[in-house]
Amino acid sequence: MRIYVDTNVYLDYLLEREDRRGHSLDDIAFEVLRRARSCEFEIVLSDHVLNELYRQVDVEQAEMLWGMLKKKIVPVQTEQQDIDLARTLPTHVADALHIVLARKMGAEIVVTRNVADFRDLMEAKRPEDI
Repeated sequence: MRIYVDTNVYLDYLLEREDRRGHSLDDIAFEVLRRARSCEFEIVLSDHVLNELYRQVDVEQAEMLWGMLKKKIVPVQTEQQDIDLARTLPTHVADALHIVLARKMGAEIVVTRNVADFRDLMEAKRPEDI
C-alpha cells in the first residue's frame, strides 16, 4: 500500500508531541513509520512536506528519519500544474497540494491528524486508524 504522510504526523514524531490529554502522539506516529520500514507501506514524500517540516525541525534530525526510511520513500516534486490544480480544490491550499501530490503518486490514503480538511477529496485517516 502506498500512503502519503502529512507533515503533522512527522512533527508528532520528531517533536515528541502530545495530545490535549497528555497522550503521546510520537508513539503513534512512530508506529506508522515502523510499519513502513517493515514493508507494509511505501511513503510518498513530497518537497511540500519537506518545506513545511524544515520550518519547524532541525534538518539533521529529519535526515536521520529519511535515512531509516530511504528504501520505503517515493519522492515527488511539486510542479506549477500541481499548484494550479490545488487552488481549485475546496480546502486550504496547503492541504489541497498534499492531496494533489498524493494522487499524482498513486497514494491510497493520506495519513493526517487533520482528517476533516481532506474529507470528500481523498481518503484520509489518523495514524492510529490505519
